[in-house]
Amino acid sequence: MKEKVMGIMERHGYTSQRAIARALHEKVEYYRNGKSSSKTTNVFLNQVLLGRRPMPSNLANGLIELCEGDERLTSLLEQIHVSKTKDNSVAYHLTEVLNQYYDQLRSHYFSIGNSEKLKLLTDFQSFVNGYIGLEAKVNDGVEQ
Repeated sequence: MKEKVMGIMERHGYTSQRAIARALHEKVEYYRNGKSSSKTTNVFLNQVLLGRRPMPSNLANGLIELCEGDERLTSLLEQIHVSKTKDNSVAYHLTEVLNQYYDQLRSHYFSIGNSEKLKLLTDFQSFVNGYIGLEAKVNDGVEQ
């Protein structure tokens, strides 16, 4: 996967992961407004490309934005997304939901009150507990 993604990125002028991370922080709003550095993004990008972490939607969208909507990259990232969801759908889905809650909380953190913050976190905790319970039921069914 790393070679394919890097091949497409090189066609758009990004010759290294460091260059991609730097461009993400310069050109993509999510990364410009974020709290991470381009060095941190570079390390995370490497882990994602090696398959050690799932590809978060903000990273995928940022790569597509850098490549001006390149169809090959979009198709490749969609294939990666589908294969990850097939391998471990519960963990992947929880990661995606956590990313969504985190983005929502981070973007509204200063403008919402404590009760709204608590509600967001409580909703997420309930969601996670529901999935953990569902996973336990599925595993109990397999063991018996």
